[in-house]
Amino acid sequence: MIFAEFMRRNREGRGLGSGLLILVALLSACNTGPGPVSDPVEDYRAPDVTTVEGVRTVENHGPAEHLRVYESLPTKGLRLLFMGNRAAVPLPDGGAAWPDADGARILMFDGRGVVAGILQGRPKEGGDLTRPTYVSIDSRGVVAVESDGRGLLFEGETPSQWVDNEVPAPLSGEAGRGLVAARTILEFSLAPIRSRDPLMWVRNAFSGELRPIGKVTRPSEPFLGQLANTGWAHVAPDGMIYFASSVRPEINAFTPDGELAWKSRWSPPSEIDPPVLRPIDGTLTPVYHVLQHGLTVGPDGYIYVLAAPHEGRGPTHVYTFASDGTLLRTGEVPSAGAVFADRSGHVYALSMEDALARTGEPERVLFPTFDLTELGGDEPVRLDDYLGKVVVINFWASWCGPCRREMPQLAAYARELDPDKVVVIGLNEDISASDGLDFLEEIGHVGYLNAEGGGRLRSRYNYRGLPYTVILDRELKVVRRLYGFGENIDPIRRIVDEELRRGQPSTLD
Repeated sequence: MIFAEFMRRNREGRGLGSGLLILVALLSACNTGPGPVSDPVEDYRAPDVTTVEGVRTVENHGPAEHLRVYESLPTKGLRLLFMGNRAAVPLPDGGAAWPDADGARILMFDGRGVVAGILQGRPKEGGDLTRPTYVSIDSRGVVAVESDGRGLLFEGETPSQWVDNEVPAPLSGEAGRGLVAARTILEFSLAPIRSRDPLMWVRNAFSGELRPIGKVTRPSEPFLGQLANTGWAHVAPDGMIYFASSVRPEINAFTPDGELAWKSRWSPPSEIDPPVLRPIDGTLTPVYHVLQHGLTVGPDGYIYVLAAPHEGRGPTHVYTFASDGTLLRTGEVPSAGAVFADRSGHVYALSMEDALARTGEPERVLFPTFDLTELGGDEPVRLDDYLGKVVVINFWASWCGPCRREMPQLAAYARELDPDKVVVIGLNEDISASDGLDFLEEIGHVGYLNAEGGGRLRSRYNYRGLPYTVILDRELKVVRRLYGFGENIDPIRRIVDEELRRGQPSTLD
């Protein structure tokens, strides 16, 4: 449009010089954005850089500039970087896809920062999408990937079929024709790690060949080996693979061939303790702080990291790095909000509510019904009998350690509820009912109804792991899915209270 206006004015007899001045002025105005990208840091100290065996190590002492963060979004040329403390996945068209794990959907943002599509639902065969953690672009469409590697293929906005990526860790990036997998802080085991284990893997999309990348770090406490090597991977347009540790202020850069190119470290404002194991309620429990919450490459080509530089607080800052690992800018953003960037490096932030204002709530779908038998009894347990009530369904098993910590909290909460309005139902996944009964007796004071699943529930409901809780509205449609709530019942309490305030249900079709 600008170039066309320039040519028209010259055809009308205006001089070339004045036309060029107009063109330059217009282009300059478009590139300046809302104001300066950042402000210089007066006491900036350049990083210390060492090179050993061809690998650069960059020790950053602080940013060169303070990043300005704007609240008013431009009308175009914008990409979502992070939202809800999770990185978005860049799309070829300049937009981004964001896996809404709590809402069991994928939000497709366009180049204006507006949601242009919502992917959710279930195919004709297979269960529901329950907790997407990554988005992969397939030649057939978009694949919403869960942490176990299984993905739901969407052709357009229609869920088509489940596909299995068969990777040893959750997907976190795409390298050309391959998929990158890395250990994730969202789901890890207390297990040691071997020094020869790779940091990440790349699976070739055609041959299926699994190629290791990088080397793990072995912590002093062996059983924290998996935790110490969790992080976020991203593949840049030039094929470089970046990895940001979850618990250390460090970024590793690998060439497309998988060779380590550089390491970059930065210093939090105050010292943050490394992960440790501590006895809590008689159980060894990892205590740690998630320092880096996500990594992506922005439309300006720089590396962006969402970080929590203060212990005990969520992610409140964006760190911008050059492609050689130099820390360029740092700016404060709202925790759990939405962070956008444009090609000139301007950063914009909104609350998550404002960013989603035009998306609406996820479309609610009916929870697949069940007709089971009471655990330890012979009475039927039918979901349809609870139409008109808010229903909290908790999947559990005797061999599930986190279930042991959650169940007393859920039992205490159930005793507070009005049974005419809200009901809690436990679905036991033990093959042997006696194992489930022994577990309930050991826990004690579990007064809500439990039913036998006989080891057949996962195949029907496609849940990723236990404990798994689903909250249904009065029409028995899914409101929210939760993978573990620990010892904090507040998320369930809040969702149930919101449903009770929604008023009486409409009649089912």
